[in-house]
Parts: sequence; structure tokens; C-alpha cells
Amino acid sequence: PTVEIEIGIDGQYTIVSPYPNPTRGMAQLEVAVPEPQHVDVVVYDALGRHVQTLLSRELAPNRPERLRIGRALASGTYVIRITGASFRTTRKLTIVR
Repeated sequence: PTVEIEIGIDGQYTIVSPYPNPTRGMAQLEVAVPEPQHVDVVVYDALGRHVQTLLSRELAPNRPERLRIGRALASGTYVIRITGASFRTTRKLTIVR
């Protein structure tokens, strides 16, 4: 018998990586989801320590959420972890003062 399997990863989320990157001041990050879901956006330093929670709430579908990061952070490389109900991804941001 023939079995058909469809695997789709498109349309789960949209993330615009932090820009400008590297930055001397503040960077902007955009997150959008196709369905309502709880999303967490958390910043970690290079040693894996929690630095800041940028977002932890339900997002409406197809409405980009713009987040600003960097103003209160020291120079260094940071990992931004974005977690939703159906996805988990990371982005890097470098701050140069």
C-alpha cells in the first residue's frame, strides 16, 4: 500500500532576526504566529544565565510583535530564545559599547 506523509514547517512562525546586529545601542526583533498561542522571548548571556524576559504572553495571529533589546545590556553576545506552542528557535545578538 502507498502511504502519503506530509510534513510542513512553513507557516509555524515568522521571526525577523535582531537588527541592527551588531548594535551599539538598541536592536529590534519581530515575532509573528499564524494561530493564537503563548510565546516566550527570553535573553541569555554567553554563560547561559537568564538576563531578561522580553515577552511572555498570548500573541494574536498574524500580528507582528516588535520587541526592543539592548539598551540596558553590557557589551557581549546574547542568545535570544523564542518559544511558542509549536516551535522553539534561537537568535544571536552582539552588543558593542
